[in-house]
Amino acid sequence: MKVPVAELTRPLGSGTVRYHCPVTRCRWHWDERPGLEPSGPIPLPINFTPENLDQALTAMACKLATAQARRVETVLRAHLTLAHPGYLKDQHQ
Repeated sequence: MKVPVAELTRPLGSGTVRYHCPVTRCRWHWDERPGLEPSGPIPLPINFTPENLDQALTAMACKLATAQARRVETVLRAHLTLAHPGYLKDQHQ
């Protein structure tokens, strides 16, 4: 399942993004604050280079983005299953 594109919420700069239900006229949405997710330490060698730093930051960003996409997909699937029975099945035809 493809996660819908998020929109920024008001006030801008709050850090909250909103994912809307893809079903027309459904007002359900899910809000995320991706900047608040704990990232943990970034492992670097003692004599790290700019390339090491770039690779470590990219790996951390990919890990956080994947976790967020999975979380949003899980919540969206649950909503679609409960509120719009058959929607997911119809999308695979």
